[in-house]
Amino acid sequence: MEEDEGWQAWWGEAASDTRYVQFPGKDNVPFHRVRFPARLIGSGEPSHTADVIAGFHWLTFKSNKLSTSQGRGIDCDAALTALPADLWRCRLVTNAPQSSDTNFRSARFVAEVNRDLADVFGQSGALQLSSKLLQK
Repeated sequence: MEEDEGWQAWWGEAASDTRYVQFPGKDNVPFHRVRFPARLIGSGEPSHTADVIAGFHWLTFKSNKLSTSQGRGIDCDAALTALPADLWRCRLVTNAPQSSDTNFRSARFVAEVNRDLADVFGQSGALQLSSKLLQK
């Protein structure tokens, strides 16, 4: 497969085994639901549009919407230095704000990661069991 055609395995019309899910913020749902699919269809290129679009409320920082231009947010490099990417993914996906905007607080984030991933999974033996199964 040529490099230019690699996108077709994920986005092309033939990507029937791909389940395409989008998680836009609440202000971007109309774009992802109407405008983006219309552009794909209008391009004339065979394409796989989203199977599911799950809109979320905002994860705010210091009680305001994240904004790089206003210096509100968390630098990705700093975040990945503090904790591995998988911990960020797990915590943010499992606690995405679904019913109202949620203010991100670092101390609460770390406490919840420790509680859920270390205490709950660690004590239940799920991580040890998974580790043993993966080594086989």
